[in-house]
Amino acid sequence: MFNDDNRTGMNKVILVCLVVAVFGAVDAQRRRSRSSTSTRASTTTKARASTTTQAPSYYCAAAAAYYNPYEKICCSSGVLADMPDTVPMDQRLNGFMPRANCCGNVGYDSSYLRCCAGSKLQTERCPTLCAGVEYNMTTAMCCSNTLHQLNGAVASQYYCCGTIMFKLSENSCCVDSDDSSIFGLIPKYSSSPDVLTGCCSITAFNMYNSSCCVVNGVKTVVAGTSC
Repeated sequence: MFNDDNRTGMNKVILVCLVVAVFGAVDAQRRRSRSSTSTRASTTTKARASTTTQAPSYYCAAAAAYYNPYEKICCSSGVLADMPDTVPMDQRLNGFMPRANCCGNVGYDSSYLRCCAGSKLQTERCPTLCAGVEYNMTTAMCCSNTLHQLNGAVASQYYCCGTIMFKLSENSCCVDSDDSSIFGLIPKYSSSPDVLTGCCSITAFNMYNSSCCVVNGVKTVVAGTSC
């Protein structure tokens, strides 16, 4: 038979065991909850990372290939050039006046560099060229790759007629309507009020008493106001 002291001792042992069991169960539940939360967080982080790193795919018709617009530039030459590191990520997609451009087969940042002659990169303004020769637009004029010196004349008073430089106040430019490679100058004004100068191909004629007609396939000035 257990006396009262023995019963009291056993009750204490049982109580301690119950407390240990309860705390153990609570701790196990906490561990499972933390593990589940950690797993969900890890899954969410991976999903976000996957969404962040998944780059859009653009098609470059010139290169006939898909590309990542954050890493490459589609050049009209058919080359996928490397994106310059100086271009911010939010300005790498081609849009209105993009910073990232191609100069030949090389990608460049137009905020810092200039593409000259279609293939040369430099930091300064591109030189003005005429048939590959650099010239000053205030002292010379380039007409269809033919360089003319102004020799002190005012540039705004002169124009080009094909390869010819002429003064607008003195002449008019005639260009054949069927062949633009045929051009010439005619006097702009006549001292006679009965003369109104016009172009027949590159030949001057008086439109008051003559006409420009096609004769045997050739534009020809004929007398009269009709052909």
